[in-house]
Amino acid sequence: MKKIRIGHIGIHEKANLNSGDTLLFQVVRDIFEKNLNLKIDWRLYQVWDEFDKNKIEIINKENDALVLGGGGLLLKDQKGSDIKNSGWQWNCSAENTYEIKIPLLIFAIGYNRFYGQEDFDSNFVDSINAIASKSPFFSLRNNGSISAVKNYLSSKNKEKAKLYRQFCPTTMLSLIYPELDKLSINNAKRNSKVLSFNAAFDRTEMRFSDPNKTFDDICKSIKHAQERGWKIIACSHKEMDRKIEFFLKKNNVTFEIKDLTYSSPKEIMEHYAQVDLSVGMRGHSQMIPFGFNKPIISLISHDKLQFFLDDLDLGKFGVDLNANNSFDLFTDILNKIESNKFDVIEELKTKQSYIWAETKKNFSYMEKYMNILNK
Repeated sequence: MKKIRIGHIGIHEKANLNSGDTLLFQVVRDIFEKNLNLKIDWRLYQVWDEFDKNKIEIINKENDALVLGGGGLLLKDQKGSDIKNSGWQWNCSAENTYEIKIPLLIFAIGYNRFYGQEDFDSNFVDSINAIASKSPFFSLRNNGSISAVKNYLSSKNKEKAKLYRQFCPTTMLSLIYPELDKLSINNAKRNSKVLSFNAAFDRTEMRFSDPNKTFDDICKSIKHAQERGWKIIACSHKEMDRKIEFFLKKNNVTFEIKDLTYSSPKEIMEHYAQVDLSVGMRGHSQMIPFGFNKPIISLISHDKLQFFLDDLDLGKFGVDLNANNSFDLFTDILNKIESNKFDVIEELKTKQSYIWAETKKNFSYMEKYMNILNK
């Protein structure tokens, strides 16, 4: 079997203490190994570390190809990141991006600006155009992100560069991890009613017009689900998400606690493989359960959740948390899921097959650029 050295730029070793990221970057490497007939020698680089000229020289020598992604990296205010060089989470200037001599593959990153958030600085424009010039495969995880990024491209790059759609690999977990898929299937056969509920407490002022009212309102919806026989698990992806427990108690919801902040990738997947419905605000509380063909109710307080639903024509599973009728929307979706559980699961499997087919095409394209012919 041919061997290739690939550098992976991402958020590694739980640097962000966000369970979505803890899982995601491992899944990126696993989906590459599943789709390429190659023995891969991985080298990991933290996206937040500075990529100066010396580091780029080392990367060029150490690797045959470079993968950056996935994740919602196109964000200017991520705690832990330094945006002075690029305006976003990859700490590499446009000048040093041009020094990369090996194929630079941008894999399933997302445009993560929040509602009303100020625009990126001018160095972001320089960085994105440098990537568009250098990368033979510049992919984003939804069409909404592609449209947003195009607005920053120069006229030349708009004509020349092609932006690909590559869904987040967490949406394909059942196809990547057969043993966990068996766990998920066996759980579905039990006909249980376990609801995993995730709330996001970062940047609440950018998510909601009235955060406290919104959290109260959604907890009333969760209380309604409990009254219909659902067992509630308050699932945190970041430690701050546990603030929802106050609102659940206030609204007399009985619940168990599942804090995934410090969990391993396997533990995170095992949780979602064994629930029957995921109700969530964070992107990965939507995409991970989808990856196991679990029904979802997306609580929309960020464009990225709507982008995902729109691309798959699944808008009927979304609740706009800033809408006046969020309770009614939630109840209508819950009715559909309870009445047609197995039809919903089959629909999700069909959508996942569509994602997988698109991903296979993307890998066949990427493989051409991986310096493997003489290996």
